[in-house]
Amino acid sequence: MSKQKLNQKSNKGNAAIAEQNVLQSYDHYIALDWSIINMAIARLTPKTNQPKVIDVPSDIKELKLYLKNLKGTKIITIEETNTSHLPAGRQVGCM
Repeated sequence: MSKQKLNQKSNKGNAAIAEQNVLQSYDHYIALDWSIINMAIARLTPKTNQPKVIDVPSDIKELKLYLKNLKGTKIITIEETNTSHLPAGRQVGCM
């Protein structure tokens, strides 16, 4: 059993300690909001109080490069907007 799992089990009764262990589990906490036109990326580290947010044109190659350049462990949450599901060939703003 890993040391992290042992710590979580031994701290089960103390929510503050358990939460601190979880927050220090990753070097980067990343949230991605993806749409056809743009992607918003928010990143938080255990040392920061406010997330750093960037809003750039959607590009999977740029996203992969961004994630690759972050050193350490990462966890990501992805949210896609409704406009990410347009039928093939249909453009935003067209009827």
